[in-house]
Amino acid sequence: MLVYCVGGLAYGNFYGFDQRLMLQIGVAGVGSVLIFAENIFSWLKNLKLPKIKLPKRDKEDMNDLPIDDKSVTDFKCLHYLKHRAEEIESKEMLDLVIQLNTLLFNGCCKTEKKSE
Repeated sequence: MLVYCVGGLAYGNFYGFDQRLMLQIGVAGVGSVLIFAENIFSWLKNLKLPKIKLPKRDKEDMNDLPIDDKSVTDFKCLHYLKHRAEEIESKEMLDLVIQLNTLLFNGCCKTEKKSE
């Protein structure tokens, strides 16, 4: 049926489509899809995608991450204060927000070296 559908499309492309040919192509196409539907679904169900292996992190590495909930909250607060300073057009407030940002996040990503 699928071969008849493809052949009918090729025939119609060369000689023109009429109502009878379009109906035959439609019936053959739908019929072939219904016949192959079970095979297609089982093939898709059994399809195994390759798994991407991500490097595992040690627990010590996870604790050294610079971003935590407090840092995110600090960032949101500073972002809000920056917009408020721009709304009221206060240069002093904007300078203070920049200084506070520098104090909070300047040493955020640095790790302390332990003396051995």
